[in-house]
Amino acid sequence: MAAELAPPPEEFPRPGTSAAPEPAPRKKRRLLRAFGALAAATLAVWLFVRPAPGTGAASAEIPAAPAVTAEPAAPEPTAVPEPTATPEPTPEPTATPEPTPTPPPWDIYPLGDGEIQITVFGDMINMDFLMTGEGEELVTFLQETIPESEFTEFPLPYDMVPESYDPFVFRGFFLHYGSQFDPGFVPGSKSFVVVLEDVLTREDVERVPPNDDGVRYVNIHVMWKDEDEFITDPSQYGMPLTLDDGMGHQTIVEAKNPLFSEGFTCLAIFPVPEREGYTFTGWYDEDGKRVEVVNYFQFYDEYESEWGVTMYEVKPYVLTAGWEPNG
Repeated sequence: MAAELAPPPEEFPRPGTSAAPEPAPRKKRRLLRAFGALAAATLAVWLFVRPAPGTGAASAEIPAAPAVTAEPAAPEPTAVPEPTATPEPTPEPTATPEPTPTPPPWDIYPLGDGEIQITVFGDMINMDFLMTGEGEELVTFLQETIPESEFTEFPLPYDMVPESYDPFVFRGFFLHYGSQFDPGFVPGSKSFVVVLEDVLTREDVERVPPNDDGVRYVNIHVMWKDEDEFITDPSQYGMPLTLDDGMGHQTIVEAKNPLFSEGFTCLAIFPVPEREGYTFTGWYDEDGKRVEVVNYFQFYDEYESEWGVTMYEVKPYVLTAGWEPNG
């Protein structure tokens, strides 16, 4: 059974009819209902947008989405510095030691109250003696005695010596102390050779020791150099001396003197070798002994023949240059 529909309210007039004007009380109620609906809607909106308790004043703005913060870029790797070599500590400069001078081959004997006997030997044969048999066999240019207290210097007799004594040539004077032939040699003293200049000085004399009688025997010799131009083969030299410069070079020179077996040849007559950065200190034998004069006995060996005759044989004699670095 179908339900019966209620009749439409009086507010809605049927079609074809005109709505009668509402009475005043009903119109007022409708206004009140509309106002209440508006208030309810306003309240609902307010409740929706109001801030949560304790968050401050309400804001109708929709909060912006949080900004996306870009992740910080990874730092570039720091280059590891290459290890640097630790500098070597600079050594403190050391004082350069002063070079030790080579001690002279003589001692010093200051002059006192004694006497000085000066003799200048010619180291040559007296030709008058050979011709007549008179006088001295050997030439002595002068001999003089001077008190030590009066000595200052002594001029050498250049005017007495001939320029040549064939085949020898005059090369100057030298003071030789310590020869076995010197009459005034003091046992235990040092032998030496000094090449002299124009005069014999006080310093030269003080190198010679006085003997027990207070006398100094100052023996001066003439320097002769054999310059025989006809003998050029060293194997024919009377006293062939080999001079080794210590740098791989050897020179053979004639060391013969006018007296041969009785005289001395001063090595100062031979050229001095040169070496860059070094100073020549003299000539030395195989035992390391410095040699300043040579004589016959260093060049010949003596032996007895089968007939009982004394014979002599030339032997090699080598001297080597000594060097001392400069500075």
